[in-house]
Amino acid sequence: MKNAIIFQAILLICQGILYLGVQKFEGPAHDVKCRIDDKIPFWQPGVCIYALWYPLIAVFPLCLFDGNRELYVLYILSIIADIVISSIVYLAYPTSFQRPEPSNQGAGKLVSILHVCNYKGKNCMPSMHCSMCFIIAFFSALCVSEQVLLYGGFFLLAMAIIVSTVLIKQHVIIDVITGLLAAILSVSVAAWIQTMM
Repeated sequence: MKNAIIFQAILLICQGILYLGVQKFEGPAHDVKCRIDDKIPFWQPGVCIYALWYPLIAVFPLCLFDGNRELYVLYILSIIADIVISSIVYLAYPTSFQRPEPSNQGAGKLVSILHVCNYKGKNCMPSMHCSMCFIIAFFSALCVSEQVLLYGGFFLLAMAIIVSTVLIKQHVIIDVITGLLAAILSVSVAAWIQTMM
């Protein structure tokens, strides 16, 4: 378990470095917001759900490691593929959109902190928050028969986080759709790699 924790920490650090590094080399960003995004309400309390993404991506792989090593390897390969695929897309087609200003009280303050700490509204498509949640939901569905409450909870939380990214205007619909496509491609690539090992 200790090795899995260390590996997970290294993987997340590498993801952050690669994500920030991509911004140094990308060209001007394209605005991908569409009309439907303007019709979706800005629900600031959704930030409380969104913030659970961080513990989710830390805890889920450890539970998978403890329960099913073969699926754990496939999951890790999927996450690595997702990071690489997303980074290539960010370089080839950087995107952005103008986020609404949150209020200065309650959940609005948390949204403001998130916007400051996370990034400057760049590299939104595909959303790695969403693609990783889709990957977690996929693996949770595979494991739900083993531990219904644990993996059912992971599945529901992952889907709630995806919805929250849109409700707090961290992402727009196209980011979620491309996040799903990135997740499907990543798991497919990972499965192919696993057959070659």
